[in-house]
Amino acid sequence: MFYFGLDNPVLGIAFAEGGRFTSRLPKGTYLMDHAIVGEDGESPQFDWLVQPGLVVDQDVTLTIDARTAEPVSVTPPAAAENLGVGLGYALSGPDGPVLGAGVGLPAISGARTAQVGALAAGYTIDGTVDTEWLGAAGEYYHLAWYPREFPVGFTKVVTRAELATVRVDVGKRVDAGGPIRFASYPAPTTNASPSAGANGIDITAPTVRTLYLTTADTVWSYGMWLSEPDGSDNSRYSSPADKSYTAGRTYREPFNHAVFGPALPAEPNPYSLGRLQDQMALHVHLYSDHAGNLGDNRPQSEWTRLYAGDQLIDESPFGGIAMFSGLPAEPVDYRITTESVRKPAFTLSSSVSAEWTFRSSFVEGPEPESLPVNVLRFQPKLDQDNAAPAGTRFHVPILMQSHTGGTVVPRTLTVEASYDEGKSWRTVPVLGKRTAVLTHPADAKTVSFRASASDAEGNTVKQTIVRAYHLR
Repeated sequence: MFYFGLDNPVLGIAFAEGGRFTSRLPKGTYLMDHAIVGEDGESPQFDWLVQPGLVVDQDVTLTIDARTAEPVSVTPPAAAENLGVGLGYALSGPDGPVLGAGVGLPAISGARTAQVGALAAGYTIDGTVDTEWLGAAGEYYHLAWYPREFPVGFTKVVTRAELATVRVDVGKRVDAGGPIRFASYPAPTTNASPSAGANGIDITAPTVRTLYLTTADTVWSYGMWLSEPDGSDNSRYSSPADKSYTAGRTYREPFNHAVFGPALPAEPNPYSLGRLQDQMALHVHLYSDHAGNLGDNRPQSEWTRLYAGDQLIDESPFGGIAMFSGLPAEPVDYRITTESVRKPAFTLSSSVSAEWTFRSSFVEGPEPESLPVNVLRFQPKLDQDNAAPAGTRFHVPILMQSHTGGTVVPRTLTVEASYDEGKSWRTVPVLGKRTAVLTHPADAKTVSFRASASDAEGNTVKQTIVRAYHLR
């Protein structure tokens, strides 16, 4: 049992012995949260009874009867194996959210809920029911709801017309290969109830997997983890922003397609480069994919360094990630350089480096100030093997992405290409500050890029991506 004082700071957890629990609590109003775990035959049973308004003004005896709990039931549109269920609630009071709780269960068949007594005056409670299912043909149903109450006896029979169809297009692996885990994450748009997490599914690459998702009052994000053959972590991707879908429509969400390079999240996600008082924090995802899914990697070597002019101020052992402190209050022209070199098994984006220049000074709290870091996104149209034809003229669109996650037209843009993995470089024409025009040699195997750009305020970015894509 968990208990929380709504009008006093009492908080505690108790485990009942022999079905009895005795405690002296100060007078007040409490949320009492009772979880009863057992088995019904061979199936695990979880009864969750929430009492969101217990008034203690004298001696009180509680009788909690699990038989009052009602099953949580969800039926997908077609036969499918249940991968688990997440249940949760959030309690809000006159001054906003107070607390929340969530639980993940291995099967929906054993989940039951009940509310004991009335809600405390002036409070509201929001619920979460989050279920995942795997169909016989590999289709993945992620069905989630956020009722404006604790989900007591929650029952849904779902039709295909209520769901959005999402085709997740996962590109060919560019490493040695191992397990891949893909997960979708729902979040409510209308209440404070917590997301309950996700189990996800194992996939192979390349592949196109079909997801069916609920849409009402819900936004979605994604995560994908690629592992080494031994199962150890290798690369990971996360969607840069929440996505809304419409029931009855079909969408495509690509992952793991080249070119892999720096990308920035859309606001209001955490700052890619931020300053607060005498501290500066950098977090740029150096191996993001073509669609802008934010990508990170466990590289062979990496570093990040901060300079004032040519003087080294501080450094970090991580690529694209750093926390600098003790910076002077006066305005200073700064330069950040970073590099990450992938393990030899990676056939594309074998190394990524970047350099940014900008001006910064002391920032009063309490909120950090976002600083003007920009990145260049190379967006060629490649085939399913992340390749383009050799011996031909080829256009490569280039987007300059600002610290807001949006795109801007650079004031200046210079692009160089290498066909020998960075041993030599040649400048290539750029049309309208947006498209590089390459002439692929007939005997080349890969294309690498080195580019520099400035924005309207004079902040600069330089990037190098070795082995950006294949030629054949």
